[in-house]
Amino acid sequence: MRLVLTLFSDSVPGSGECLAGIIDTEISRDKFGIPYIPARRIKGILREAAKDLEELGEINFKAEEIFGKPGEKFGSDFKITDGYLKDYQVIRAFLTFVYTKKELPSIFNPQTVLSYFTYTRTQTALEEGVAKKDTLRTIRVLKKGLKFYFVIECRSEYKEDLKKICKVTRHFGLRRTRGLGEIKLELKEDEERQKQEKICLEKDEQGAGIYELSILIENLSDLLLTTRLGRAQVSDSFICGSFILGAFARAYISRYDLKNAHEDEDFYRLFLSGEVKFLNAYPTDGSWNEYYPTPASIAKEKDKERYFNFKWKDVQKDVEKDV
Repeated sequence: MRLVLTLFSDSVPGSGECLAGIIDTEISRDKFGIPYIPARRIKGILREAAKDLEELGEINFKAEEIFGKPGEKFGSDFKITDGYLKDYQVIRAFLTFVYTKKELPSIFNPQTVLSYFTYTRTQTALEEGVAKKDTLRTIRVLKKGLKFYFVIECRSEYKEDLKKICKVTRHFGLRRTRGLGEIKLELKEDEERQKQEKICLEKDEQGAGIYELSILIENLSDLLLTTRLGRAQVSDSFICGSFILGAFARAYISRYDLKNAHEDEDFYRLFLSGEVKFLNAYPTDGSWNEYYPTPASIAKEKDKERYFNFKWKDVQKDVEKDV
């Protein structure tokens, strides 16, 4: 399922961060300056709305059953991703292309991109019509009209309750009592996934065969992937096939709400029988060309074809082109 959040007014989701001396309250954004809404911001307000409806007897399940108990060792079946703008991947791909050119990065820099979706607002406290000392605050605000999309995983019996919870959730973020943060939440089925499921069923009806499916995985945040349990947790440079199998299996169990997954014929055939192979995923440039990830410490000298690895503090040693 997808959760669609529409801003009916300017909003301040807040990130808990600031830009010293300039912005007192910042918002979350990626390296290109595209804003997003962290999942925890939405899960929190959904939990609050669920508790209110629970007290009124308007939902079938308790809030803690749907969203879990704070501080529990294991989380609930409810999962929600960060919220991204519509066509986020298209915008991100365009900005990635821009950074391969010479003049364009200075035009589409992160601050310019951020200013397209946001603006800053200042406020201060007054005393007898005069601003109090050291009370000036600057906050970054999302512009009204933006839409953010979240992906939700939960048990099927929670759907009706979640629809009610979304309907009564009307505000979020900071300054919600001062005209900011008015929103609309809509819970929608993932049409694209249903279309893909239909295609797979049609192929399956045509007869047995061997198919190869290539999957492009893009991590939108840092990942720690390692099979070296019990030792130093250093991430591998690839995604192990068993991790991909586990992620798909979990999504399948959640999608069809399986109690005893191993007893389901389709689940057994896809994930346990060995008929379907999940291979390792290796870094690619998006066009299926392999490459080696470049450490963040390597930088290019301005206007020259020289590269340095800044982790060597004593000597700025040249980095060979074939390394």
